[in-house]
Amino acid sequence: MILAGAIFIMGSVGVEMITAKIAFIGGEENWAYIILMTIEEAMEMFGIALFIYTLFLYINIEFGSLKITVKGNKSLKNEKKITSTEPIKFH
Repeated sequence: MILAGAIFIMGSVGVEMITAKIAFIGGEENWAYIILMTIEEAMEMFGIALFIYTLFLYINIEFGSLKITVKGNKSLKNEKKITSTEPIKFH
């Protein structure tokens, strides 16, 4: 979990500072800015995904299983289903 947090912080703070400097010097319409922005966002998403994975792994090791039940007040058994046999037309 610490590694996931480190990856997220490195992306959101570390790469963000470099990206801001490049945006200040050359604007946001250059390849270096676009590539670094992509790396920054990818690091943030990977950090979150790694955190979720390690959290589920921890739950599996500590508790053996996890069961999530979602119940609503309204039953969908009697709801009408929307179906169409016509193809979608694009204009």
